[in-house]
Amino acid sequence: MKSAKRHRAAPGTQSGPAAGKSSTTSSARNPRRSRVVVGGVVVAVVLIAGWVGAQRWKAGPSGPASSGTNAIVAAPAAPPATTPTPPARPPGPPPATNAPLSDADKLALVVNEGGRLLAQGQPAEAAQRFREALKLAPDDEDVHFNLGIALARLGQLSEAKQEYLESLRLFPEYAEAHNNLGNLLMRMGSFPEAIEHLNTAIKLAPENASTHNNLGSALARQGNSREAIPHFLEATKLQTNYWEAHFNLGSAYLEQDKPDLAIGRFEEILRQEPGFRPARAGLEHALKKKAAGGGKQGK
Repeated sequence: MKSAKRHRAAPGTQSGPAAGKSSTTSSARNPRRSRVVVGGVVVAVVLIAGWVGAQRWKAGPSGPASSGTNAIVAAPAAPPATTPTPPARPPGPPPATNAPLSDADKLALVVNEGGRLLAQGQPAEAAQRFREALKLAPDDEDVHFNLGIALARLGQLSEAKQEYLESLRLFPEYAEAHNNLGNLLMRMGSFPEAIEHLNTAIKLAPENASTHNNLGSALARQGNSREAIPHFLEATKLQTNYWEAHFNLGSAYLEQDKPDLAIGRFEEILRQEPGFRPARAGLEHALKKKAAGGGKQGK
């Protein structure tokens, strides 16, 4: 178990499948131990679909999703964490080439290999590496967290949930794990529980734009678009080019019968990302609604 005095750096905010920012944290077990967050791995972050009539759209180049309500799209969230790099060796003669690896060295090698496999789109092989790592470090919350990501990508949602929960049992203030677990619970349809974990993630890392967007998505999918709007708005303030959050905000404004505000959001997206088809569809819907005389004033 980790000391209550242990602190983890707040995760970086992201939009799109970009590499995550690196962050390090100290461990109560070894002051020289550090963790590095590696990026480039997409995990499920749920966004609400645009309110563009009966046809829902996916964000991105893949085009329209199937018709129906509550279509979702995926965006990146907290990337996997690697095990700590071994502490620097003290000055002295180099070790013999055939010297056995320490457990810490073995752990770092196995988990880094798992992270590489995840980045290459091989979650099954990555999960195998992380399970090997757990044999070396069964109480390492980062390894459980990484295994949860791999299992979620394999569609093994119940197993992924247990790994995230174990990670949080070992380190309750793990903001990234609360965030990913919240996203996973949305996929499983457990919205009240998802909202609880996402609220906790925001308390731990209030400047994470992705988590605000995720919480807004969970609230909107529960029919609470009014409560979702402040979180979408905060996400766009924290990361001005977070176009998925801008799109969700515009969609929520439409749900609240505020086409003027929705138009502004969709137009802003299209100025910067003219190929964002969901925003174009949303803009057309908002303009039709305004022309028909619908709409309320206000923010």
